[in-house]
Amino acid sequence: MAARLGGHALTVDLNRDPAQAFAPGPDVVIDAAGPFQTYGADPYSLARLCLAHGAHYLDLSDDAGFTEGITTLDGQARAAGLCLLSGASSVPGLSSAVVADLCRGLDEVLLIDSAILPGNRAPRGRSVMAGIASQLGR
Repeated sequence: MAARLGGHALTVDLNRDPAQAFAPGPDVVIDAAGPFQTYGADPYSLARLCLAHGAHYLDLSDDAGFTEGITTLDGQARAAGLCLLSGASSVPGLSSAVVADLCRGLDEVLLIDSAILPGNRAPRGRSVMAGIASQLGR
């Protein structure tokens, strides 16, 4: 897909050297690594680096706390003319769009319940399993 869009993919170890992601001077950084809720002391370090390097940021987080927390950077992003977007995953991104459409014209919504599950044939790598396990018991 990157080649079709005139770009290229870059593999970066976010735990060792996240600034390496900015070597090619990207306009947009898409973080699909996760699990975002386990990023450590500054879970928004990559988003902050995007601000510092003038790049837009998008992540595929499905962790509500992480996704809500990115709003702390909203003022800085707006001042820089940049977009920092979190939660562009199936949940909450796509599910929220579906809910908004289904609720159009309703006077009241009492409950919305959604879930995300890996597909039968989808690879279940370390990030997927860590993300699911981190929410056990909640």
